[in-house]
Amino acid sequence: MSERTRGVLRRIRRALIVAVLLLFVATPAYVSIAFGPDGVGPEVLTSDARVRVDDRSDALVFQPVNDRGDAGLIFYPGCPVPSEAYAPMARSIAEHGYPVFVMRVPYRCATAADQQQQLFAATRAVTGSSRRRWVLAGHSRGAVHASRLLALEPHMVDGLVLIGTTHPRDVSLTSLSIPVMKIYASLDGVAPEARVKATASLLPRSTRWVRIEGGNHRQFGSYRYQLFDRTATITRKAQQDQTIEAILTMLGFRGARSGVRGAKN
Repeated sequence: MSERTRGVLRRIRRALIVAVLLLFVATPAYVSIAFGPDGVGPEVLTSDARVRVDDRSDALVFQPVNDRGDAGLIFYPGCPVPSEAYAPMARSIAEHGYPVFVMRVPYRCATAADQQQQLFAATRAVTGSSRRRWVLAGHSRGAVHASRLLALEPHMVDGLVLIGTTHPRDVSLTSLSIPVMKIYASLDGVAPEARVKATASLLPRSTRWVRIEGGNHRQFGSYRYQLFDRTATITRKAQQDQTIEAILTMLGFRGARSGVRGAKN
């Protein structure tokens, strides 16, 4: 090998090393900037006369002072969105009298099987802590985890809400006997409407579908940026208000387990 060739290879090797180092530095910076909470003021994360906020290792908990005592919400964030980015929506639901547990997803994504099992174990601990009815909801990849959990343990909770997701794709939930809702946005570039509906055959026929006109993917949470997403034509508040309203109908639903007929689809 000539000295010239060795010199070229050395430069290529150095360039690759620099590129890898930049990737390691840039990726955490991008995640921190793009997915960091946006519009989440300190008042949202602070207890007051209506809601007590508990920042725990397993969940960010919003406990209503005037707890209705009949139902609660467990929420799985999207990947790699921090739990705090869903605090405004969670707090609003808690103000209606329902406790909300925004779970801490291991490494924010739980891509490994043991990480997912850790999330499921934390969820079992929440549902086992109270005899109230529990609704499980998940946004984006959070909906993937929720779908997989209920495919394994279909009677763990009393309702399921899948938000901004094309899942379930790898499991079938057609045999679920609990109420199921799927919320999607017309301008979601990550979970486009056509792909959301393409997996309808894997959901119960009674699934309630909620379409948010003008909404996109990231506005289901309160964070800055989502790669491949489209631009919403409604405000974040308007999108979240519609999402909250839909979730509240699920929390107020009393189905087969309580023997009371709930809201119509």
